[in-house]
Amino acid sequence: MTPPLRALAQAHIAAMPARDAPEVFGQHASAEAACQAREGAVLLGCLAALQPPAAAAPPELPRAERLLAAAAQLLEQARAPPGALPAAALVEA
Repeated sequence: MTPPLRALAQAHIAAMPARDAPEVFGQHASAEAACQAREGAVLLGCLAALQPPAAAAPPELPRAERLLAAAAQLLEQARAPPGALPAAALVEA
């Protein structure tokens, strides 16, 4: 291929759209939006799969166990002699 013909071919190729319009294939105009949405979902799925797994959060205690723990803490505080607990501990409870 001669250099001028090659340059002309490259310019023609560069001027072509990256994607063909859906009308070229006899599809409705909204088909492009649907296709882009699907491709976006696939891309996001791939990116999510590449992320390192999140650190596992410690399992939360059931409500009944949290209530029992709070009650045990209050009972401990009630049994403590006056002045044994710092003021901050009384405010947090």
